[in-house]
Amino acid sequence: MKQRSEQGGKDNLPAEIKQEVLPALSVSNELRAFKQQVNGLNEVKMVNEIMKTERSYPSLIKRSREDHALLIDEICLLIIDLQKFYNTKEKLSEDQILDLAEIIVGEYTNLTMLDLAFCFKQGKVGVYGKIYERIDGGVLLGWIREWDNKRMNMIIDRRESEHIQQKAAWGGAARSSDGTLKQWIQKGKL
Repeated sequence: MKQRSEQGGKDNLPAEIKQEVLPALSVSNELRAFKQQVNGLNEVKMVNEIMKTERSYPSLIKRSREDHALLIDEICLLIIDLQKFYNTKEKLSEDQILDLAEIIVGEYTNLTMLDLAFCFKQGKVGVYGKIYERIDGGVLLGWIREWDNKRMNMIIDRRESEHIQQKAAWGGAARSSDGTLKQWIQKGKL
């Protein structure tokens, strides 16, 4: 935490935004513990995890480079778990699940396994709408796309908020476009 405060005023953030360290659990080795961890998350905690400088969960592209087969297996486990939750009449076949996992890794390289699990949790609680006897690749890719967009917007909002707080900590000094740098320096703002 000390290292965080030295990096630019993170101590000024509201309590609900402060960082919380999540241990990196593996889907394949610790599915139950991983699911419990995901169930305890909300959007603010997810953004905290995403914005940590030393993230516990590497991106899908990094994991793919390390062990592509294991990554695909773990994504398949998440999809199978989601199918069990909904208990729909028509299930994705093994080939469809594998194909979907490959598409996810190829299209959403910046996401992490924690992002995917959180997205699927949000789907389970109805954030992305009702499921009418159908869980397929299109539905799941729509959820992931929606989470990815929301995630990026939340990151942008957080960074803008941090910038405003940092600017306020500097005394609100900002050069207007009306003046020159020389005039701004003469006013003692630098």
